[in-house]
Amino acid sequence: LVGAVASRAARVLNVGCGNSTLAEDMARDGFTDVVSIDISDSVVATMASRAEEAGLRGLTYRAMDASAMSFDAASFGAAVDKGTLDAVLSGGGGNVRVA
Repeated sequence: LVGAVASRAARVLNVGCGNSTLAEDMARDGFTDVVSIDISDSVVATMASRAEEAGLRGLTYRAMDASAMSFDAASFGAAVDKGTLDAVLSGGGGNVRVA
């Protein structure tokens, strides 16, 4: 789904990554620069270690509060929030438009 709105070469922000495999799946799908943030230091450490052990490249994990991010403006070509994606894709069976 992310590939429908962002080039695989685009820098993508994964907000509130938690222990989701979304960033790993994106790397396996050809995305080359995915920055995942989460407020939990332990989650970020676990996810970074997991990606390294899997040999996945292009993934960065940072402990950061999504309401106080420290990135420069226009740093990303796209942003994704898996919680929102889950809610949209699991809803009442209607069509999903990606814009």
